[in-house]
Amino acid sequence: MEVGSADMSTNGKQPLRVLLIEDSADDEKLIYRELSLAFKVVLKRVETEAAMQLAIDSETWDVIICDYNLPGFSPYKALELLRAGRKDIPFVVLSGVIGEKQAITILLAGAHDFVDKSKMTRLELVIKRETRLAVERLQNRLDVETAYDRTILAWGIALELRDHHTSGHTQRVTDLTLRLARRMGMEKQQLVNIHRGALLHDV
Repeated sequence: MEVGSADMSTNGKQPLRVLLIEDSADDEKLIYRELSLAFKVVLKRVETEAAMQLAIDSETWDVIICDYNLPGFSPYKALELLRAGRKDIPFVVLSGVIGEKQAITILLAGAHDFVDKSKMTRLELVIKRETRLAVERLQNRLDVETAYDRTILAWGIALELRDHHTSGHTQRVTDLTLRLARRMGMEKQQLVNIHRGALLHDV
């Protein structure tokens, strides 16, 4: 189920889209209530691998909160789904029974943090920190990709400068290649790679 509103809060609270992996409706209410003190929350609860897969494929999430003990599912499997989908979403494990050894193991598996259910007030600080770091990681990736694309484009232009008869050739090939790729229904990341390959086709 999904609770909350995607509208900006009149109190100036930060909007937060939460995917909650939890089998207890009562715990869902407690978590929503706690988060609503600090955020304008949209929360969706799922219990199964299939439901999580559908949620991350079809919607955008700021954070995933996952119970440690789930019947037929686990935070380890949830982390595998994120890696397989190349999703960089802060992943926080929430549990009332997790021990130190289990906590270390789940962090090594890729969780960003864990919170004891008896210390729920810590959840706000963890989420604010992890969402901020996620934005920084995204910006870093965009900066690297921009620099990479500029370098590729410069190589293509340098080749054209050797022969004035080929002026504009690289861009024409790239445009035609992308038009063909879109008609074939290729996905966004495939289009990015094809665009780079087309720019470099003479290199």
